[in-house]
Amino acid sequence: TEIVALDNPYTSDPAQGIRVQVFHEGVPRAEAQVELFERDPDGTITITLHRTDADGIATLPVSPGHTYLVDAVVLLPLEPEADTDPVWLTRWASLTFQVP
Repeated sequence: TEIVALDNPYTSDPAQGIRVQVFHEGVPRAEAQVELFERDPDGTITITLHRTDADGIATLPVSPGHTYLVDAVVLLPLEPEADTDPVWLTRWASLTFQVP
């Protein structure tokens, strides 16, 4: 799984947000949940949830002077062979950046 930044947070207008595209096995993930962790200059953390569109693209709101972590998780069911085997496989992708 992969998150690709479509905009450069260092040169883009923060008022327009930052676009990211989410993939799994090379295919855009439509309607996928994206979590945005935002740390403001005082250190306060805010977490917001966003969704990708049909092309796997989400536009995330950003503010100057803040630091961000974007993550998306894929949950895949597994067929356990024993009672103690896992029933889910998780694949995580993350992206970090700061807006000057």
